[in-house]
Amino acid sequence: MTVDLPALRGEIRRKDTTPQRLLEIAALDPQLSRSVAKAKTTPPDVLARLASSSDMPTRTRVAENPNAPAQALAHLASDPQWTVLKAVAEHPQLPAGILLKLSRHKRSTVRAAAVKVGLERGLFSPDDLREFLADPAGEVRLELAAWDGLDTAQADAFLHDPAASVRHTILCRSVGAYTHNFSRAPAALPAPLTTAQVLPLLDDEDGSVRLYALRVLDRLDFDFLSLPLTQRQKLARDEDGALRGWVLDHWSDWFAPSTPAEARAAAEILTELASSPTESVRAEVAWLAQDPALIRQMAQDESADVRAYLFLNPQTPHELLRQVADGLDNPLGHPFRWGRCSGGPLLTHPNLTDTDWAELLADGGPLARLTDKVALSWVYRDFPETWEKITRFLVKSTDPTVLAALVQWSLPADVRRDLKAALERHAPQLLPDYQKKYER
Repeated sequence: MTVDLPALRGEIRRKDTTPQRLLEIAALDPQLSRSVAKAKTTPPDVLARLASSSDMPTRTRVAENPNAPAQALAHLASDPQWTVLKAVAEHPQLPAGILLKLSRHKRSTVRAAAVKVGLERGLFSPDDLREFLADPAGEVRLELAAWDGLDTAQADAFLHDPAASVRHTILCRSVGAYTHNFSRAPAALPAPLTTAQVLPLLDDEDGSVRLYALRVLDRLDFDFLSLPLTQRQKLARDEDGALRGWVLDHWSDWFAPSTPAEARAAAEILTELASSPTESVRAEVAWLAQDPALIRQMAQDESADVRAYLFLNPQTPHELLRQVADGLDNPLGHPFRWGRCSGGPLLTHPNLTDTDWAELLADGGPLARLTDKVALSWVYRDFPETWEKITRFLVKSTDPTVLAALVQWSLPADVRRDLKAALERHAPQLLPDYQKKYER
């Protein structure tokens, strides 16, 4: 017999479907049984029957259903499958006695789920808490580490916990980041962590712990230059990519270029990272490089996105800027993929000469790419002087397409006069549009 699953699922969702009919549908196919067990419209007596199903996913759906009656939850609390027991422990209407029993289950996943819910419901005594704090399973202690009732001594002890996830959770809470469970908003620690507590974790075996130790220290306004140079070099070369990225993000706080030894250390590390397989890392190198040889090397990088980051490096000489620009599809408004635009794109670079400007904006050059005002004004939104300078160069164009774009832009009074003169010479057909915009 062919079973019409979509039609039967529709029948399951209808409020007027009788309990008997729901049980008949559930008996037709395991998928339908699970749908009946999951539906919020399924009455408690049907869920009680399905709690004895031979299908484990069906029993799990019953345990997850908010309509599950107490007798069904009590029955499922003895289920041999841990997935069912975890769902039972997380049920909001589970009697406290059953939850306490599950918090001592032999399976750590079940214990952790029961401890989490019990903490939220405030069911545990001080003796219970001491037992959970000493639980051999890291996932159980993790629930305590994320608990907003943790005291200062417990938080300090968890910084030395054998489980990296526990140490990481305490650090996350210190900086207001989400804890191990993304559905759980971070709860502030009972007292802020101190520099002395966090510094040892820079040598932690776990990369995420080392990274969050850096984030906590940064929040504490820690002077990273006070760390031994060898330790800073080690962290800058860390095997954890996110941590290396953090160091690159804070490069100016990490090495003192005025000190020869530190300048050499920084140059060595950037030279190593210039060969990274990760484009975003090489882009950071292009942005941060001070050594002329390394800057020239980054100008030859296979990635156009990486080469474009030389536009943000104030040390890049103008001839390399032009070389990189010639190899890009959109050099004057190149989109930066990794959010490093604090120095501005090409036309804000201090080393560009007036000759460079004239050649970049001349007819026959990359001028056509500049006729989209919306895109350009977004790229140069933080550089009004550069934006005005762009218009002063473009108004020298003889290309009607460029001049037509300029007519639509908001221009200073003296640039408008130059534009009108250019229209009279090269595109008189656009004068009515100009007069409509500026001479009404």
